[in-house]
Amino acid sequence: MSRLAGYPIALQERAIQHLGGASLLAAMTGDLRRVAVDGDGVALSRFGEWATTTALLAEEAHERYRAAATALHEYALVLEVAQRRVDAASDEDLAAALRWASEEVEVAAARAIAAIDTAPTPALDDDRPGSALGLLGLLGHVVAIRARVESPALAAARRLRADSLDGRPYDVRHAHHNDLLNRLLLADSGIGATTRTRLNVIAETLRQHPDARLVTFWLDGDEPRVALAFGDLEQADSVTYVVHGISTDTAQTASLGRTVHDLYADAARHPDRHEAFIAWLNYDSGDIWSEPGIELADRGAATLVADVEALRRRNPDAVVNGIFHSYGSTTFGQSVIAAPTAFDNAYLLGSPGLSRAAARALEAAIADGGLAVHATQAQEDRVAPIGVATSWEHPEPPLRIEGVSAFSAEGFDAQTHRVVVGRGIAQVYDPGTGGVDGHDLDRPDGADDDFYGYLTRESAPYAYIRTRLTEGG
Repeated sequence: MSRLAGYPIALQERAIQHLGGASLLAAMTGDLRRVAVDGDGVALSRFGEWATTTALLAEEAHERYRAAATALHEYALVLEVAQRRVDAASDEDLAAALRWASEEVEVAAARAIAAIDTAPTPALDDDRPGSALGLLGLLGHVVAIRARVESPALAAARRLRADSLDGRPYDVRHAHHNDLLNRLLLADSGIGATTRTRLNVIAETLRQHPDARLVTFWLDGDEPRVALAFGDLEQADSVTYVVHGISTDTAQTASLGRTVHDLYADAARHPDRHEAFIAWLNYDSGDIWSEPGIELADRGAATLVADVEALRRRNPDAVVNGIFHSYGSTTFGQSVIAAPTAFDNAYLLGSPGLSRAAARALEAAIADGGLAVHATQAQEDRVAPIGVATSWEHPEPPLRIEGVSAFSAEGFDAQTHRVVVGRGIAQVYDPGTGGVDGHDLDRPDGADDDFYGYLTRESAPYAYIRTRLTEGG
């Protein structure tokens, strides 16, 4: 068995079968056309009309069979070459060989899918001659190719990943992603209604914020994944990722984009620093049922680290910060295991806990001096403690981890108008001065104006983070 999965011999055999079917259909098409031309009399005239129609259907089926055979043959050849290269690679070169082979095979597969026309053949009427009906009915079942057809735009969107355009300037990436977004929104792109709705939210957010840039954009199955940037990522002194928690996807692009744009607009007032911010919706954060687990955090962490490493290659001098809400903080914890120096500063809001391995990695990274971590949890936040208490995979609250700096989410000191800072959670909740009212990242739709989420503008945590970012940390 090859180290790269797949069976090129079986694919070649299937290609030969399809070529045989195409030959049979070609011969049948010629016979039917001769009947249509030579027929005479009322009965034969009717038969001739049917034969002409059937010949057209058979010809269409012939083209599908031929296209399928050619596509399978070409794909099998690429797979065979890729397997040979992978099997010949040394252990040291195996990872690089597998990456190359996977990309080649994926491109070949996309070409094969695009080459196969799977439009269904219309059903035959019951009043056609019995012997021909039996033959054509059987052939109709044989020639039906049950494969999923994707438009080029849809196939391209599903091939993209977080680091797929690594090395390209961010303006180039934005232009590529925006073009793909517009192509997907065309009527014939093949996307479903839910996907279209979410893509429209992304497009509308870009219209509302013409200075925003699509850092990443791809389809994870049918779910769009995006990272939306504000500011010049390549020249910024500081870049801050804002990462959401559970039950958040690109349907909330507008709300998260608005929150991040507020941070960007406020930070941009500082005359001596150039700040950039990223609304990062580039992972599946799951829901209340998946939240006790760590699997989605692991996947999100891998994508997040890839994004940050790509940023550092474009702007190696930038300070990289992260604001992580709820399950986003769990994802951050897993990223520290993989890449302890990916972030310089982190702010954890209403965390449902970190894994034990992440807690140890966080302690070590803080002790080494390469990472500063700040955390808060509002008294009115009833959700975060449940996350810690019910999870067997991320039971460590950040506020108990050695080296983490705690800050209050309960409001401002009435005398100094600065955020109260201290170990643990403040005892005095003052909703009139920016105290956080629940677990939400921002003010939810329909809430009163005096409701504060963790990053509602002018909330205590918002002011604390904004001040520290504009002061360089």
